[in-house]
Amino acid sequence: MIVLLDHEENILEFLDDDLADIGVTDVYKGYETLELQYVLSDIIIDKHLFRQGNKILVDNCLFVINSECEFDYVKNLIKVDAEEIISELNFTKPFYINDATFNSFVTGNTIQISSQFLQRLLPNYTVLETDLPSLKKSDKLLTVNGTITVYDLLKQIEELTGLVFKRNYEISNNKIIKQIKLLKPTNYGQTHDKLIESVELGHNANKLLYLTDESKNALGIMPIITSEDTENVKYSKILKQFYNLDINNEKIEPNLYKYEYTKEELQDISINVLAKTKIQGYIPEKILTKNDELEIGVAQFLDLLAQSIVIENSEFFIQNQSIVLNLIKNVEYSRHTIINAKFTKEEILLLAQKVNKYCSVNFEVPTFIQTTHGICNSEMLTYILMNYIISENSVVLNTEKYPLLGKISSDFVQENIYTTKDWENFEYMPFLYTQNSSGSSKIPTSNSVNGSVNVVDIDNYISESYPTLVIKKNANATQMHVKIYSQGVADDEINSFFVAFKDPTKIKDDSDITIDFSKKTIKYTKYVETTVTKEVKETNAKDGVITVTGKNTCGCCGYPKMPYKNYTRTFEDYCPACGRRGTLVFNPKNVVDGEITCGNTGPACKNGGTKNGKSYSKGSIRGCDADYCCQCGGDKWGSGRCRTRKLSPADSVENTTKTITETSGEYKEITAGEEDSTSEDKEKISDVVTEQSNFNAFYGRCSIELSGCTFVSLDCESTKLFELSPFPYIKHRGEQFIYAPVNFAEFNYTHVEENTPKLEKFETTEQSVEEVLIGCWKKLNGSGDNTKWLEKSENITVDLVETEDIKYAVGDFVYINLPDNTVFKAQITEKSFNPKIKEDCSLKIGNITKESIK
Repeated sequence: MIVLLDHEENILEFLDDDLADIGVTDVYKGYETLELQYVLSDIIIDKHLFRQGNKILVDNCLFVINSECEFDYVKNLIKVDAEEIISELNFTKPFYINDATFNSFVTGNTIQISSQFLQRLLPNYTVLETDLPSLKKSDKLLTVNGTITVYDLLKQIEELTGLVFKRNYEISNNKIIKQIKLLKPTNYGQTHDKLIESVELGHNANKLLYLTDESKNALGIMPIITSEDTENVKYSKILKQFYNLDINNEKIEPNLYKYEYTKEELQDISINVLAKTKIQGYIPEKILTKNDELEIGVAQFLDLLAQSIVIENSEFFIQNQSIVLNLIKNVEYSRHTIINAKFTKEEILLLAQKVNKYCSVNFEVPTFIQTTHGICNSEMLTYILMNYIISENSVVLNTEKYPLLGKISSDFVQENIYTTKDWENFEYMPFLYTQNSSGSSKIPTSNSVNGSVNVVDIDNYISESYPTLVIKKNANATQMHVKIYSQGVADDEINSFFVAFKDPTKIKDDSDITIDFSKKTIKYTKYVETTVTKEVKETNAKDGVITVTGKNTCGCCGYPKMPYKNYTRTFEDYCPACGRRGTLVFNPKNVVDGEITCGNTGPACKNGGTKNGKSYSKGSIRGCDADYCCQCGGDKWGSGRCRTRKLSPADSVENTTKTITETSGEYKEITAGEEDSTSEDKEKISDVVTEQSNFNAFYGRCSIELSGCTFVSLDCESTKLFELSPFPYIKHRGEQFIYAPVNFAEFNYTHVEENTPKLEKFETTEQSVEEVLIGCWKKLNGSGDNTKWLEKSENITVDLVETEDIKYAVGDFVYINLPDNTVFKAQITEKSFNPKIKEDCSLKIGNITKESIK
């Protein structure tokens, strides 16, 4: 179905499919384009229908005619080029960071990306459920300066989140419905599990020539790659990534091309850099000089500023004296305090002298310099000297205004740093080599200082490893986490993940904690409480009785019938004379022998007293005044009444049983893992660490940030370390030679036998330059069989035929068998087709990984 609409998307005409020849090209992460040829029928009507700005709905995609239509009266054809409607976002009202429409989503220059924001940004689209909620909040914060087209903003959102926009267009009730989703690449399309046996590769892979060379002071293999296709390969971009690598080989002395600057040039550069600093809040990592043709690092720039100030204030100052660019390394960490103060000219001169002296001796900028106003790091020193060289006056530094100063690690050094004495015709190439770790499974580490945070660095680079990390909990720590930073050889940015404990207070202070990243387990010592319920017997004073000590005084037991002495007896608190309970008291009349009286008379009854240790109030006990013997309980009235009226003997105490709960605790070694367990010494790892915790592999250059704990050891049975070093290979300037280690076919770590480098055999296939480089990088940082050979290189063109049961779409995943009989999984990145003819279909694939069909 082909529908023509006006610019307001009102339907103008339904075209006849049989009169149309259609070609559609769909590009992953891009928009679709349309080429349409239609038979000319009525010139007046057709010119109204086919005009710039009108729209065409074809195959569930809405296109806008973005150029003049061509009318061929000889061939009787109309030729139309159109782009998907989303391309109009390049020409609609741009996004402005301060637009009141987006106030609720913007803080400063930072946008909080959400479905609600996208709906506000794209009012003509219905934003459907997206994969945005699966991202961390920090991964949805986008900083934008000034104005940007809406389409470019969508591209930046894709780059920030790693997600991809997918659009859909439908016609319903003569209205166009436009929908958009933001999806993970894996959710963008479906996976076709059937292996595509026959694949025709397009002729766009470079033909490569591999050579090897070796040197005793650079242990390893050095394939030199030259390409017949030099126009489509960005060698400078590839090489620039290698210039960023750290270099450590003292046997090869680097020679720096002699670049010189005047004071006026440094003033102009400082003005530009200061303007950027005021906009973005930090000093740019790369500073353009020499008419924007040479980039230098911040460390080199600071050295130039210090040189200029020191030279001008020297007694040997020569007018128009030049300042020489040196090879200056940036510090790996920074230290500073909050400063809001004015630095005088004298103080600034002293700072410049200290910087100049430090750089000339150590060939790196100082980590910090102590001043009377506080501690200044290298970025703050750059800011001060930069302002001074412009104004030659005192400088105010307010770090609260520029809080990012000191947080940007600027490791960049200018290009073409290695040159020979023949500056015009030769230049050095960098080199990378690998080296096995020692026989010990212990991974070498070193401590570094980063403010108050404990940081441990892994020496050299590490291959993909899942080590065992042992840490010790700090006493009284209430928060505890381990954060791992890693940067592989091919990574442009530092990656990070962490293991954070939910409740460190349950872990024993100063005890070891073992984190096994391979088994995904944590072993630690925990205070475990045990609760036991049991029954116990108690003996308590019995209620409703009276216990007395007195002599035998009644006719039944009085002397001489029984010895005259004190007896202790217990009776029920019941008077048989009057039938009352609770009225008996001991000796209220204070008789010498003692007696039990049914309370009525006597000081004790009248005024109150105690009974069995319990107090009673005045007049509360009212009885019949009968008196009883303390020994047998008989009535003392006489006439033998002691035999007929007696108190009933009773027990003074009673035994009861009650249930009690006792809690005891002890420290136990607990192993937390992913499996459920009812064992006392095991628990679920999700109960120990936060949901965001990960047990990823260590690779590349790694450092471990510890909070609430200290480092003990790091071990791994199967790990390899490798170093980076310059290789003394000289090439003619301008020749398109690129270096790379061996590719995936026969990759072996280089090792040394009797102080001689041993070179392993390897095989090659025809691949592009970038394929080889990316493949080697990935292999070195441990990605193994999941190497993304085409992550940054050109796509492979594949000719496929769509059948009735299989319909391929951009974003889908397919399995292909490349010429070396290896199965790869790839994503369709481009599709060119004619909606009317299924056989007319050409696909391109990319994002290839070596993977078996599941």
